[in-house]
Amino acid sequence: MSSDLTITAQTLTFMVSFNALRCAKVVLEGMAPELYGMHANPNCINKFGYFALHEAAERFSVDMIKLLLRHGASPNVRTVRNDVIFDVIENLLPLHVAVENTCLHKYLEDNLEDNLSHNQSHLDYIYKLIHLLCLPESLLGHN
Repeated sequence: MSSDLTITAQTLTFMVSFNALRCAKVVLEGMAPELYGMHANPNCINKFGYFALHEAAERFSVDMIKLLLRHGASPNVRTVRNDVIFDVIENLLPLHVAVENTCLHKYLEDNLEDNLSHNQSHLDYIYKLIHLLCLPESLLGHN
């Protein structure tokens, strides 16, 4: 088999959506003999108009974001509107997705969960995720 084959963007997105870190690592590295040299491209757009990093940001998965960035995912990729699927907002960075979802979670906390005590570790986790997405590419070792 040829080593230039890739795992589809949909497959990687599916792994990210279920926070399957070990599976994502295996397909990003492409080193498992069962893959016959195939690997996943972390900067490949899926049919919905977004990237694996957007999916990880939407899920607040700091570990998945770190994994994707380590394997070359660009924090500057933007969503693309699709002619078939119109619910993707065009031109969003993964950071925008994380902030938008943070705002939604804050709204739910403020309006729907009145008896919920404020959980600082939850906030720290979200701040860590947003900070990670804000790092310049040069700090991540990308050019």
